[in-house]
Amino acid sequence: MRIVELITSEPLIRVGIEVGTPSAVIMSTSGLRVRDGASGEELMPAGEEIVRFEPSTGGASLVEPAGRVDQTLPSFIVEPLDHGADVVIAGKTYRGAAEVVADRSRGLIVINRLGLEDYLLGVVPAEIGRRAPEEFAAVRAQAVAARTYTISHLGRRDSLGFDLFATVEDQVYGGLEVERRDVERAINETRGEILTFDGQVVSAFYHSTCGGRTATREEVWGEPDLPYLRSVRDAGGGEDYCAISPRYRWRESWTADEMNGYVRAELASRLGVSPSSVGRISGIRVLSRTEGDRVDQLEVEASGGRYVLRKNEIRWVLQPAEGRILGSTDFVVRQGRLENGEIVVEGRGFGHGIGMCQWGAIGRARAGQGYREILAAYYQDAAVQRLY
Repeated sequence: MRIVELITSEPLIRVGIEVGTPSAVIMSTSGLRVRDGASGEELMPAGEEIVRFEPSTGGASLVEPAGRVDQTLPSFIVEPLDHGADVVIAGKTYRGAAEVVADRSRGLIVINRLGLEDYLLGVVPAEIGRRAPEEFAAVRAQAVAARTYTISHLGRRDSLGFDLFATVEDQVYGGLEVERRDVERAINETRGEILTFDGQVVSAFYHSTCGGRTATREEVWGEPDLPYLRSVRDAGGGEDYCAISPRYRWRESWTADEMNGYVRAELASRLGVSPSSVGRISGIRVLSRTEGDRVDQLEVEASGGRYVLRKNEIRWVLQPAEGRILGSTDFVVRQGRLENGEIVVEGRGFGHGIGMCQWGAIGRARAGQGYREILAAYYQDAAVQRLY
């Protein structure tokens, strides 16, 4: 059965806040109650403001306050005593309740459980940034895209006990601290609205900056294209809508030490070999491009051989700085040999490039487009549908 027929009221969302922590501390000034995650049975008289859990054989145990709950369980629910009060997890404040799940290989997983609309209050401002009144349509478009992404990912990470990560791995979720009144208005005005295609929830991917043209899934991930995620030219009046983005154009360069330091280490890691077996990197060159002119295959030349990187993998290996991903695969190699001093590439856009371009949406809002018009531009032939 189609998911849009199953959801008739606001769903509960489970967000992974800490994944693999040796100790979980949860606080609330309203006081807390602790329940068995499976049965719902109340295990500790309500009132404690701080509780702490640690992994134990066969599950997790409440270790603070000591001696209050002797059971070791697979999971615990921790709720604020007052309805509507907040919980503090890992030093950040969140709406809703917390869940602590024991994972044999990772330690403890701490989850924030809350309604979808409350969840969006901590997602939309973190994803779209602080926007001027004339850009409000972009905030509404972001609310619908983020809600759709969330609905389409319900149950996707059940093996971990939650639905979505709180990071760029899914959607950035900042909790109570990032909430804003204008965003709350955008969420309320689009309450329950999602994007559908042929009665199914769409995969509402979005990214920072497309650089003038969005990408298809095949171009970036090598996955089958979807009819509503086609590559579209993102321009109006002869100018790209996302030209206002600080990441619209960029330039990156690497010295020999950088290429043979963290870049080589990342390449070796992905190949499953030692950096020494890769050898000394001497240059790079583009072997092929996609129909949308993104880099499809990049060759890395080294003393140990020639290595071919494909599609979005290129961004993870060709890091501008250790731990930072390359802006996009939409780039040209200006200087590809280290014998000339350094390797230099110039590119445009930031992110995978699929679906809604956030800076493009902002540019479209400035041009007077409404949120439905913005969404229609990036999710071709998709319909806005209200679930609840």
